[in-house]
Order: sequence, then C-alpha cells, then structure tokens
Amino acid sequence: PVAPRRARVQVDMVRIADDHTASPMPAPVAVVRKMEAPESEKTKQEQIESLIDKVMQKEAALRSRWIIDPRRSTRIGYWDATTAMALIFTALVTPFEVALLDPPNTPADALFLINRLIDLIFITDMYIQFVLIYPEEGQDSHEGVTWVREPKLIAQHYFKTWFLLDFVSVGVSAFDIVGVANPSSAPNSSTRLLRVLRAARLIKMLRLIRASRVFKRWETRLALNY
Repeated sequence: PVAPRRARVQVDMVRIADDHTASPMPAPVAVVRKMEAPESEKTKQEQIESLIDKVMQKEAALRSRWIIDPRRSTRIGYWDATTAMALIFTALVTPFEVALLDPPNTPADALFLINRLIDLIFITDMYIQFVLIYPEEGQDSHEGVTWVREPKLIAQHYFKTWFLLDFVSVGVSAFDIVGVANPSSAPNSSTRLLRVLRAARLIKMLRLIRASRVFKRWETRLALNY
C-alpha cells in the first residue's frame, strides 16, 4: 500500500507542475497596463490644452473685430478727415454764432440742424475712443512703446484722459435743444440769460482740442516728425 500512495503523490505533483507551466503569468500584463496609464493621461492633458488654446484664439478673434488699430485701419483715416472737417466748422462758425446770432427757436433752423449733425459726429467719435488702441510707453527705456489692445484698459484710459472734456463739449448743445423744445422759455426777453447762454455755447470751442489726437494718429500713420 505504500508504493501506490507514492505513485499517486508523484502523479499529483506532475499535474501541478503541468498546470503552472500551462497557465499564463498575469504579472507582465499588469506591468504593461501600469506603463500605458501615464501615456493616456498625457494625451488627455494635451487634448484639454489644445481645446483651451482654441477657445482663447476664438475670443481673441472676436475682440479683434471690434478693436481698431489706427496704424493699419483705412476707415479710421476717413473718419479722421470727417472729424477734421467738423472741427474746422466749429472753429469758424461757433464764434460767429455766439457773437451775432440768437439761439434757435425752431428745429427747422438750418444752422440748428447742422449743429446737431456736428454733435452726432463728435458723439460717434466718443464711441470710437472706447475701441481704439493706444500707445503706452514702458517703464523701462529699453522696453519702447507697446500698443494696448485690452478693451477694459482702453476704456479706463479714455475715462482718465479725454472723456470728461469730450462729454462737456458735446453736452453744452443741450442748451440749444432745450430752447427749441420749449420756445416759451427762450431768453429773448432776458438779457442776462441770453449772455449766459451765449457764454455756455462758447464751451463748444473745447472740441478743437480733439485736433491734437487727430494729428497724432496722422503722425502715426504717415510716420511724420513734427
């Protein structure tokens, strides 16, 4: 009985050895999976970064549609010519209007209509200042001049520099509009009120300061040195 038991044990050991040799080892598969995981994460990060870049490019393209570069835009050159004509009209007509003419009492007055057209030009120019890039000198002398394109910074710069002056020079036209809208309060019978109104209309001459901005843009476009 001892010999058959030994034979059975030997047979079982042979079967176990065959099973171990036939079954695949899972360890290499696990190692391969661990090595492939970082590569897949890298590809996902690259895809996310590419999507972010595309979104940023689209936003920049949308902003560039509304931002005007005075160095390259041809339309701003024509607009500067229109603004220059309005400034010439203001310089020539406004002193004569204030000194010799009474405020208009009817909206059908030709000079009243022309003045409202001039006001519309200057109001449009105020809007353009909010989308017009401007040069800014660097803090270091070696940095040179950089052109600011951020809409928020452009608006802040305009509010801090020219906005108040432009608003007052356009807002003074309200005196003419009020006189036309309410003819009964026209200052024909009040000499003091007439003088005050005429003096207020002289504020329109502040518009001539806009000429310096127009000349600077022309200088930038034509590279002139005054």
